[in-house]
Amino acid sequence: MTTNDYYSKLGVRKVINGWGTSTVLGGSASPPEVIQAMNQANNNFVSMDDLLRRSGDYIANLLGTESAYITAGAAGAIALGTAACMAGSDEEKIARIPDTRGMKNEVVIQKAQRYRYDRCFTTAGATLVEAGDAHGCTRKQLDAAIGANTAAVAYQVQFGQPETTLTIEEVVAVAHERGVPVISDAAPHIYPLDYFRENAQAADLVCFSAKYFRAPQTIGMICGKRDLIDAVRANGFTAYHAKEDGVVEAMINFPAGAWGRTMKVDRQALVGGLTALDLWFSMDHEERILGYREITANIQNQLKGVPHIKHRVVDVPNFWQVELHLTLDTEGLGKTAEQVASTLDAGDPRVWIAFLGEDKIVIKPNAIAAGDDHLMGEKLRDALLAQPH
Repeated sequence: MTTNDYYSKLGVRKVINGWGTSTVLGGSASPPEVIQAMNQANNNFVSMDDLLRRSGDYIANLLGTESAYITAGAAGAIALGTAACMAGSDEEKIARIPDTRGMKNEVVIQKAQRYRYDRCFTTAGATLVEAGDAHGCTRKQLDAAIGANTAAVAYQVQFGQPETTLTIEEVVAVAHERGVPVISDAAPHIYPLDYFRENAQAADLVCFSAKYFRAPQTIGMICGKRDLIDAVRANGFTAYHAKEDGVVEAMINFPAGAWGRTMKVDRQALVGGLTALDLWFSMDHEERILGYREITANIQNQLKGVPHIKHRVVDVPNFWQVELHLTLDTEGLGKTAEQVASTLDAGDPRVWIAFLGEDKIVIKPNAIAAGDDHLMGEKLRDALLAQPH
């Protein structure tokens, strides 16, 4: 054991990751170029405000938006975007967030689009107002939900969106008729590259998580209209300082005490995020996806001869494009998908897979490290063949 192997030193079992890019497993595995760029950034201090501005211009140029800003994950992007829509660049309002009394502090969302992460729209002091019902939303219902206190309309980009919910184009049209901006959560919607750009340009503010293109998971991005990105910056973590703090002239236009102080981004991770973004736009994605197919094939090879299961490779629209699905004959096998997953999790290293219902296992190959596919296949085979307790 080396002295810097803190996983072993702390007794934390390592995980073979068939879940995919997940916050609870530490995000993604950054390529060597990202780590090298972070190490280089560590050698010098810079004005973070200058770095944030120039990196935002760089991202905006790449994605075809007016402006951009690097945030603490997609959740930070949503939260700061909401703060910007409520407080703008108004010093008095910024200093009061999350106390939003007297501000436009409502964010309208289609009820059928409510999801786990819509809480991020409320952390700066906003209240969510539902439009439509659980079955869908019409333009008329969305328009009716927008009122005098509406600061923004929220939208979640998703695959397989029900036809009964409004599209991003429809939401933007209705919101803009009422003079209200739209904040879009497009966190993992980064491939194909043209689709990435289309999402970035689709609303007034659009939020992404950089962990999906193998940046440090602390990094996110918000893209959109220049005036709103300026307001995001005015609510951000560098805006906590003011001239009386002894900060140089580059900072004097920011009010002191901005709420975004809670969501710092360090210079090393920021540069790592830019490097990962450059790599994402320059890599051979066909080769990337072929690599995932090879991983799924290697796992399937380990499962040959295992009774009471069926396995197949499934194409999916997400950025990883391909998954391995196993269907279990739970009666013949004598165990459920959850029991198989529990057996895998109990080992060392742990193996994490997803299970759906009693009989389906899903393995995402994009976060399985080189060589771990064979070990995952072996452990999965052993778990399936093990005698039930």
